[in-house]
Amino acid sequence: MDKVNKAFDFWISQFPESVHPLDKERYFKFIDEVAATDESIDNEWFEEKLAQSKHRMSEDQVLSLTQSFNLLVSYAKYKQGR
Repeated sequence: MDKVNKAFDFWISQFPESVHPLDKERYFKFIDEVAATDESIDNEWFEEKLAQSKHRMSEDQVLSLTQSFNLLVSYAKYKQGR
């Protein structure tokens, strides 16, 4: 779980709302860490981490990120054969 938390913290500490390639790369590395862990990481965990961050996001932003999170984690797990 430590790798997941570090990847989340690195992504969220920068510009999580950005679509700049480096910001997307940080997000995708976080997604890969989530997909690779055997820990149970769900929407509640993700939304709590977003709420604890310094970035204040609207409900729509949180919903959009949560949907993206679910889709990308599912895809990453599929690609890993999990």
